[in-house]
Amino acid sequence: MRIPVAMSMTVKEAYNFLCSRGLTLLVAMMTAAFCVLWLRSMPLPAPPAFFRGIVVPSANLWFDDRLVSLAVNLVCVAATALMILSLDRTFSLLQRQTSLDATYFLAMSLSMPTMLLNFNTGTLLALTVLVCLFLLYSTYGDPTATSRIFLIFLILSAMSMTQYCYLVYVPVFIVGVIQMRVFSGRALVACLLGLVTPWWILGAVSLAVPVRVSFPDPSLFLTAFSFQSNLKLIVTTAFVVLLLIVSWVGCIPQMLAYNAHRRAYNGVLSLISLMTLLAVFCDFANFMAYVPLLAVCASVHLGRLFSRGATKGGNIVASLTIVILVLIFLCYPARLMWL
Repeated sequence: MRIPVAMSMTVKEAYNFLCSRGLTLLVAMMTAAFCVLWLRSMPLPAPPAFFRGIVVPSANLWFDDRLVSLAVNLVCVAATALMILSLDRTFSLLQRQTSLDATYFLAMSLSMPTMLLNFNTGTLLALTVLVCLFLLYSTYGDPTATSRIFLIFLILSAMSMTQYCYLVYVPVFIVGVIQMRVFSGRALVACLLGLVTPWWILGAVSLAVPVRVSFPDPSLFLTAFSFQSNLKLIVTTAFVVLLLIVSWVGCIPQMLAYNAHRRAYNGVLSLISLMTLLAVFCDFANFMAYVPLLAVCASVHLGRLFSRGATKGGNIVASLTIVILVLIFLCYPARLMWL
């Protein structure tokens, strides 16, 4: 049975809207509006519980003023969405340019108010990994890019002073250097120097000023962590995990068909996705630190899955996924006061 031309145009127009920056901007405005309505109707939720930091306090302890914490977190979430778009535009991660991945990330952020309404380690980790990923991709096939390799590991090592979760991605970026075809003796030295430098500086400073080093105690965290009050976040995280696995598996044939440099880029992204999944399950006491990065990985794979072409079924599923994420937010016990 042939599809009428008018219907075909409607499907294509719907697909173009889903992949457009207009929808991304609409979801971003909706996210900001819901935050304002939350502020008008009820107090901000308690900051998510994280380990307090190894040397420097963890990010959720940086701002005492809750409004400042909210504003900084929203800026970082917006910056993360822009980084997702920038990675795709600069390095052509996907076969077709789309803003759907950034749209999904904003919708996932909206579905987790606990993480959205307070500045926290998870938001900072997601943004940091994307910045390092941008630096890593820029080294592809460039054996002289040791300064950027040094900078990647310097950033991860320095940020690990606030939370150990950054160290989880050090092996990923070492493999990433190999994937970018720039691994050499000089690159290995750059990696090691980047990791050692912040702690070497800390050791020098500690000779003049006493520095207290604290190691995480998971038993204390589990005592303070309330499964009942975080049940919605756990369920939302499980839904994001499901979206990530389904979209990742669905994209494997497409990724295998890419050319060499695009396979290298997406191979590193797949490795980050795998490491984040393992961290969520194996480091459950600290799972909230990985949730925003989990959302980044899921959104990129979903954007790839639904950007393959205009189909009626694909448009419906892509739209329903966004609607479900918004409905999850609306399930939180907030009586929003509409203007």
